[in-house]
Amino acid sequence: METYIRINKSNVVEFINTTPFDPREGLGMSREELDQQGKFVSSIPEPNTPLGQRAIPMYNPDTNSVYYKYETVPLKTEKRVELMEKAINAILINQMKGDM
Repeated sequence: METYIRINKSNVVEFINTTPFDPREGLGMSREELDQQGKFVSSIPEPNTPLGQRAIPMYNPDTNSVYYKYETVPLKTEKRVELMEKAINAILINQMKGDM
């Protein structure tokens, strides 16, 4: 089943509809009308987003497929403190194991 997407001038996917022709969830347009405003792709992969990054869906016109570009997102202070505390605790535990 095809998925309908709309992209901007930089090929960033800005809109996704997995059921474009569904009577209830669809867009109420013909394939020809939709082709004028966007693209059809066979599938959209799930992002594999590392900690501290966000996935931006991108369209590749050469392969007519969607891929992800990852951008770093600054962590909130609370999350940074939590990660530092975990790292410090891990170091202390490893030192204590070495002393035994």
